[in-house]
Parts: sequence; structure tokens; C-alpha cells
Amino acid sequence: MTVPRIPARPTIYAGIKMRSRTEARFAAYLDRLGVPWQYEPEAFASRDGQYLPDFVVSAGSAPPIVIEVKPWSAGDDLDGFLATVEATMERMEIVRASIPDAILFLVFSGSPCQLLMNGARWEVVTGEDWWGGEAAA
Repeated sequence: MTVPRIPARPTIYAGIKMRSRTEARFAAYLDRLGVPWQYEPEAFASRDGQYLPDFVVSAGSAPPIVIEVKPWSAGDDLDGFLATVEATMERMEIVRASIPDAILFLVFSGSPCQLLMNGARWEVVTGEDWWGGEAAA
């Protein structure tokens, strides 16, 4: 069964106009964790196309974490969802032309798991395991 998608609603969070409430909620989540973030800080290009990530998290000399946030619903059509996952992962790989050691993270808002590329393969992670930092007090 396919659940109809509600169109993204631009939302202002922390004085930044974000493309959707999903992105604004994720920015608030990062703030609660005390994670410094940038929203759509730069576009990346390669011979495979262009890509503008939702968020980039940088921590000192560690490789940046590039994050794409997508909506998810338990009622989503599995084939459509998997096609979105595959297409998004391919687009995210464009970052590697500029930052080969970047950590790529695909977040599904409302999902119990996420996809993390650390090194050469995508892994499923659950909960807050993707972030090694301490939550803000």
C-alpha cells in the first residue's frame, strides 16, 4: 500500500529557512545532542552529477559526516522506498569526488534504522549509534 506523501513545507529553524519540517526537526535533534551542524553548506559535483547534502557535521580533524534526511512511513510502498534509498545513496557518492574520506549518513525520519557509509560499504545502524559524541546535558 502506498501512503500519499504530504508535500514538504519550508520551515524556519534557528533563523535558517529549511526545505522541510523533517529537516528542521533533524536540526533540532542535532542541537539536543550538542552536535554542531551546517545546513546545505556547499554543493558537490563530479562527472556523475551534482549533489547538495542537507547537513554536514564537522568535528575537528575528523572526516566530515554528510547527512541526507528523508521522510519515512511504515506504510510506504517497499519497492518505492528501496528505489529512493538506492537513488539517494548513488547521489550521495558524488561527495567522494571532493572528500574521499567523508562519512555518508542517510537518515529516514521516523524509521528505527538508518544507513551509514563509513569506509567502502553502507551499514544499517539503529538509534543514536551513528554519533560517537556525548549528548548535550
